[in-house]
Amino acid sequence: MDNHNFRVHLGDFIIPLFNWKLGLSAAVSQYCSKLKGEAIFTSMCLLGLSQHNYSHNSGNLLDLVFYNFTNVSVNYDIHVLVSPDTYHLPFVTEVQLPIRKSNQLSNISFRKYSSGGYLLLYNTLTTYDWSSLYNETSFDTAVARLVTVTQAIIKAVPTMSIKKSKFPVWFSENLKYYIKKRNSFFRCFKNCRFKYYYDKFFSYCRLIEATIKCDIFKWLKSIDSNLKTNLVHFWK
Repeated sequence: MDNHNFRVHLGDFIIPLFNWKLGLSAAVSQYCSKLKGEAIFTSMCLLGLSQHNYSHNSGNLLDLVFYNFTNVSVNYDIHVLVSPDTYHLPFVTEVQLPIRKSNQLSNISFRKYSSGGYLLLYNTLTTYDWSSLYNETSFDTAVARLVTVTQAIIKAVPTMSIKKSKFPVWFSENLKYYIKKRNSFFRCFKNCRFKYYYDKFFSYCRLIEATIKCDIFKWLKSIDSNLKTNLVHFWK
């Protein structure tokens, strides 16, 4: 999702009796709930977002979906096992966004803090004259002056890049090698039409099929065996 042009914020905001169309709380609302609703409503207006998730029974849900486009549909006709809470009705939100081509093999840049020159970073920050920041009365100007910290980090911490692989994470190195060889022999067969290239291509196809089954089994087994120690591995 392009979060610069199409933004979605959803969650359990726990602000009952708040009118998201008018930005007003009901007269019986608690003071803290009123302040929270007004603060969120102001933030949503600044971001150009609107909220259209309502219940016909309670008048307002606690689970809200804010977005800044029109191609959204909310479906409440969902089969449930137990009777749902009035303020937390189950729903399905469908978002239709224009398809944008992305480069799956693009490099991902990041800062490698483990290789950072922290002596250089320390010296840069300690020798900087912070008196102008302490004497500043404008909050926005004070924050702008903190760009010195960012510049020091850029200077002291190197930037690394990771190139995304076109293969799934569970592909073994052997499987990647077999796929490259299969593609190579297929190109040769298309150009020359020799039976030798076709036999090689067919043999690698069978080898890939067997290796895929083996790699999937190893991948699932590793997830199962490391479930207690590496839960992130499971969710990925």
